[in-house]
Amino acid sequence: ANIGDVSGIPELPVMKEARTKVVAAFNGSSNSNGYPPYPGLVQLRQAVAEDLMKRLGFADQDKSALVQAGVLLPGQEMSELVAICAGSVGCSGSICSHVKYHRNRQCLQPNESVIIALDRTHYWKHQGVAEDFGKIYIYDFMTCQDDGLHLNVAEVQRFGRDGGGIMVLNFANPFCFLPSAEEASSFVSEVAEWNGANPSQEITVCVDGPYDDFDGAKGYRFVSKMLETGVTTSYIHPRTKEEFATGGRGGEVFCNNPMIRQLFNAYKADYIGSDSKLEQEICLHLHNSSDLEEQKRSSMNMVRQRKEFFWSQMEQHPELAKIQQDTAAFYRPTGPFYVYLNLQSVINEGKYADSKEVCMAMAKMGVILVPGTLFDINPDCATGLNKIGVRVSFAAFVNEAWESQIKGLVDALAKL
Repeated sequence: ANIGDVSGIPELPVMKEARTKVVAAFNGSSNSNGYPPYPGLVQLRQAVAEDLMKRLGFADQDKSALVQAGVLLPGQEMSELVAICAGSVGCSGSICSHVKYHRNRQCLQPNESVIIALDRTHYWKHQGVAEDFGKIYIYDFMTCQDDGLHLNVAEVQRFGRDGGGIMVLNFANPFCFLPSAEEASSFVSEVAEWNGANPSQEITVCVDGPYDDFDGAKGYRFVSKMLETGVTTSYIHPRTKEEFATGGRGGEVFCNNPMIRQLFNAYKADYIGSDSKLEQEICLHLHNSSDLEEQKRSSMNMVRQRKEFFWSQMEQHPELAKIQQDTAAFYRPTGPFYVYLNLQSVINEGKYADSKEVCMAMAKMGVILVPGTLFDINPDCATGLNKIGVRVSFAAFVNEAWESQIKGLVDALAKL
């Protein structure tokens, strides 16, 4: 089943080395260290805070600059910029802490809700969390035009006029979307300008990903611009997928608002408790390994090779020319593991009602994919890209058989 896990990519050798060494040290410690802090081990938080500050373009900012900018409170350390957490906890904790922040600022009554704005093609995990903590509104923050995907600046104003609240974005899953520098700047400026003119209807942002460095500095420019302009932002960084080890539960949340960081840590203390010290020690060992980056690049190249092979196989089927043309807006050899197949031409022929029916037909041919309908707020009556798209994860194909599996996928598409 092509569900999006990275289990089809061989585990990094450095991961096995880290696990072996840390387990040996841990077994010899007689459990003398007790529970780790709720936010995570201080050494690990310091290491990942410095790492993310570098990626986000703020490596030259010391503690005094961060205090002056209001990101750190006097007396706080760099390690307090982040909390260690797995991806799911990062999503739920971030949305919950932003909701509490808005409730406090707006002095809401128990029967009043904070608006949580999701993009129409959203990650289903965000929807489940949002339903627990606030009221979901759907917006088209990302739109598909003839020349590709774009950020929709007009939706910022619409969200603000609706009352503001929390904007939850995920560019990587399922779209594999990298906003241009110009569009990122325009979109972020719109949020910052709205907040400056309408403080009682503030927009805060939760960004899930980029969870890898596939695109170098370009992959982080949207989050960087949010931080540069002072927009309250939580950046959820699931390091597990970057290190091709979803079983490792590594990851962190970086936030530029001290109040929300405190609310996030309270959420962890109340609902989650301490993360595994063993897993955190493994993450710290990985972070300090000189071999990690080279091995990550090797795995990223595997993903790219699979994507390019898929694209070349599509080109060998003239009957798939229209699907390939429509999908080109979602295809990038670099970036996250996904390609969002645009099957609008097939659905418009009337044989299939939506992407779910397409996936059911492909399942009968032995190919299991994730239909875009599952990303919709109403899967039984999906709209927009959710109705016509199918997500393919190129990290889920079995390593020993990925070529034959991709050929099988393309052959099934050709038979629709």
